[in-house]
Amino acid sequence: MAPVGTEPELDPTLRLRNIKNLPPLLRKIANAAAQGSLESLRHLRKNLVNASQVDAKLCIPIFYANLDPKGIPSTEELDAATRGDCVVSGLSRAFISLLTLKNYEKLPQNILPALWPRSWAWIQCLDRYHWLLPACDTADEINNRLDYFWILDRFYSAEETGAAVDQTPGVRVLVAQVWAIMLDHIRICGDISGMRQLAYMLRGREKPDYQAAPIVEPHHIAHLEELIEGAGGSWDEFAALVVEHIVLTSSRADSLGFLVVILIVLQDAQFRRILCKPRVFLSAGILDALVNAVCTVNFRGHHEFCTLLDIAFYLVGMWMVSDMSIMIAALEAGLLRAIVSCSADYPRMNKVHGMLQQLPEATIHYYVLRAMRNGMKEVEDIVSGAEFVASPMWDDWKKLADLVSERSAIQNRCDSGVHALLRACDNVLCGAIRKKNTFRRCSGCLRHYYCSEACQRSDWYAGGHRQNCGTFCDCKVRLPTRAQNFIRTLLHTDYLAQKHTILLLQVEFLAVHPNQPFYVGFDYTDGRAVVRVYALEDNGGPWGVPRDRCNNEHLMRAERGGGAHGAASCVREHGRGSLYALVSSPHDEQCAGDWGASSCQRIGRDSER
Repeated sequence: MAPVGTEPELDPTLRLRNIKNLPPLLRKIANAAAQGSLESLRHLRKNLVNASQVDAKLCIPIFYANLDPKGIPSTEELDAATRGDCVVSGLSRAFISLLTLKNYEKLPQNILPALWPRSWAWIQCLDRYHWLLPACDTADEINNRLDYFWILDRFYSAEETGAAVDQTPGVRVLVAQVWAIMLDHIRICGDISGMRQLAYMLRGREKPDYQAAPIVEPHHIAHLEELIEGAGGSWDEFAALVVEHIVLTSSRADSLGFLVVILIVLQDAQFRRILCKPRVFLSAGILDALVNAVCTVNFRGHHEFCTLLDIAFYLVGMWMVSDMSIMIAALEAGLLRAIVSCSADYPRMNKVHGMLQQLPEATIHYYVLRAMRNGMKEVEDIVSGAEFVASPMWDDWKKLADLVSERSAIQNRCDSGVHALLRACDNVLCGAIRKKNTFRRCSGCLRHYYCSEACQRSDWYAGGHRQNCGTFCDCKVRLPTRAQNFIRTLLHTDYLAQKHTILLLQVEFLAVHPNQPFYVGFDYTDGRAVVRVYALEDNGGPWGVPRDRCNNEHLMRAERGGGAHGAASCVREHGRGSLYALVSSPHDEQCAGDWGASSCQRIGRDSER
């Protein structure tokens, strides 16, 4: 270690005294170049083309000296209206030095740590002020950036400097700019040279542990922000670049690895929860791009193809969790077609298997079911073939297909409008069912309907509506009308199919908990309804029925029945647009026979949680 207050000892390879060992003519040129002569430096560069490796190595200190960051002009000097010759000369000498070092077949690895800080400082300056370089020294901005990229690769691929390059601020801005250039080359002339090196830099050296909790460091966010800046400065431009990458690389048999890399970048960001704008990627067309990639890549069984499938379905699955409309968009983009295309690899595809297990529970949503029905039609020819029937995916697929078929019949009945105009009186002690246009509507919340003035008065004073009328304006249903009607029809259908079981469950509950208010839970987590009876109390049952502003009236109405009537709950877990609906059942001896028809029309409190 060097003494405090002194510079670390310079590597012998970088010392200018090495020039004395050059041949006389080359030594003369080298001495002038080392002293700042631009013409001599240009001449030296030309002479090195035919020089021996020994002489070329002896000239390295000259280029190192011309990359001294102390020679970088100030911003004021660079932005000035008139610039001195020394400013332009300094830029040119640094540029020539960088290009010459880039063209060295071999650079001593021990000098790279000293070369990297100087090289990067000048690359940043030259990239920003490329237009100041003389035409005789440079081509254009695009080719310059490609040259800088290859210089970066020289350092990034070396063990001595790779980690330092990976953590250097600003590097990924340049990488993203070169990324856009290379995609243009692929699109225009099919040239994929440099993509392997680019893929390494995009991926980065740090690999997250997917088995542990995500750890987000400031540099993780900074790296993503740099890629966005290099792509153009906005999430939209970054997303467009990602989608273009997927489209261009999925159409080539020799670029599967490059396709996987950009998906890994997204997966890492999603895992660390810093990929915070999935809708931007959806608008850019990433769902269509991913589906087409899964369906068109021809390396079935290859480990990179398996990685592609896992990451693609991981991303789509994570996005669908956050927003049910994303699931609809994925289905419309051909998600089922992508799933079916993986039938041969199904046993090894955990994410594909998980996706197929995830879809049944979503069939309680009207628009998801409609998109699923259309998707089933698109793959009908494939799934009816002998090869697919014999595949490992068939059993899970058939369960989904059978459920979709059953729910489709319910959806058709819902769309027919047979029950759409019916309504149950919101007086819990009445429950009369008639056409909606014959009812009186509460002028306060505009959500409760009564068959008579007497029923409205009774519910206002004794049913709790007076205290809770105002809360309904704050707790409006966020589901479209068709979706609400479908939930009602589905719950009614499942009640009728299981009403005798429900009655037995109610009797068993009251035998253990006499006079205890209860609710009947319809759990659609696995697709088909699983019915149970739970005590109607704060946080009762596995899902809980909180006594909040939206549910308070329903709990009061249930309690008003003295324990002889309950409330039904339609529930989906796991957060994918989970729903629950509370309804009060009639309090009379015909509860088992009439409750289902009444409850079907009384699901007026669907809300998302």
